[in-house]
Parts: sequence; C-alpha cells; structure tokens
Amino acid sequence: MALYRLYESASGYALLHAHGLDEIGQNTEAVWNSITDLNRFGKVVQLTAFHPFESALDALNQCNAVSEGVMTDELRSFLELNLPKVKGDKKPKFKLGLVDTKIGSHIHEVTKIPCESGDFVHELLRGVRLHFSKFLKDLKPGDLEKAQLGLGHSYSRAKVKFNVNRVDNMVIQAILLLDTLNKDVNSFSMRVRHVLVLHKHFMFLKLASVVRKSITMTTPLGIFGSTESNLLALKSNTCS
Repeated sequence: MALYRLYESASGYALLHAHGLDEIGQNTEAVWNSITDLNRFGKVVQLTAFHPFESALDALNQCNAVSEGVMTDELRSFLELNLPKVKGDKKPKFKLGLVDTKIGSHIHEVTKIPCESGDFVHELLRGVRLHFSKFLKDLKPGDLEKAQLGLGHSYSRAKVKFNVNRVDNMVIQAILLLDTLNKDVNSFSMRVRHVLVLHKHFMFLKLASVVRKSITMTTPLGIFGSTESNLLALKSNTCS
C-alpha cells in the first residue's frame, strides 16, 4: 500500500511519498534514528508535489483553516490532483498521513481519501520538517524562515484580535492587571496622605507641603506605625 504524507508549511502544501520503509523500519524509534541522516531519509521520503501559497494573506487563511480542522478548496484540489483516484466502493490502495486527526476526518468525509495519524506518521513528518528546505530546490537560504516568521506574526495577531473570549490572552490580561494595580496604588496612597494630613500633626503637614508624590507619604507609616494609638503617643511625646 502506498503511503503519502501531507505537510503544511508556511510557504505552501507539500505532498510526499514514503516508500521503502523496510530500510529504516516501521517503528517510531527506527524512524527517529534515521531522521538526522538526510541521505538515508531522502531515499525513503520523496517530494511528490508542492502547492505554494499565492500571498501572505492566502497563507494566513490556509493556516486558520487547518488549525480549525477545515479543508479549503485549494487543499482539496491539490490532493485530488496529485493523489491516486478513489473509485466508487473500491478500497483505496493508499493512505494519507497527517498530524491533525480533525482535518483528516474532514478530508475523508468529503473526498473519501483514507487518512491516518499516529506516532509513526508524526516522526516521519518531523523528519520532513527538519529537511524540508532540502526538498525544495528553488528555495533560497532564509526564504523558509522568513515565511515562518511572517506567518507566525500574522497568525498571532489574528488570534489576539478575533478572540472575543480573551481566555488565553495572557499578555493582555497582564497589561490590564498592571494598569489596575497602578490605579489602586495611586488611589490608596492619596487616601493615606489625606488621613495623615487630617491628624494636623506638624510633621505630616510639613511633609504634605514638601513631598508631592502621594505614595511617598506612606513611608512614615513604616516608621511610626499605622494605628491610632501610635499616632496619639507620638503627638503626646512631641507636646510634652
């Protein structure tokens, strides 16, 4: 049975044919040991077809669809054009390996293409990811990294912008928390300043005219204490 692998890269869809698996073994450990050797891995996995994305916006739309487990029209046309035809009720003589089982279910539901996923498929695609720039001869050094960086930024911005629940936006929550803490600190320090000045003690009145920052006025509390008894004792000792 022919084994194909679908790899969704930042620059386009790639379809690879895995053959001669007996040379590396059909278990996860054997595949992992062969990944680092490009000559050995290249004899087993070969590029069959590649569909580049038309633009950065197209790459973002395809990435969003894949992350949601939806097969786009471009992906369907790419698979139907390059994979063997599925004829009626006959059992297909090939399988398509994917990382995400969700999109695999959608592909099988729409096109009847048999899909599989598992540790063995993941290890093969991990090797493809490692040596992907070697499979595409037309890529210049650094092109794939630029595409990955641009798509990563666009995908992150889109997720932050359109996520109405904001459950996983830790950065936004942290910024809001810092703003709230700053407002609370300023509010409480102004209240402390106001309370200290209300005691009409000479020291606090003098400090109020010299110290402009409300938060700095809280320092005497650490020296003299914050209870009313300590303030009264300080006042009696000063007057005596």
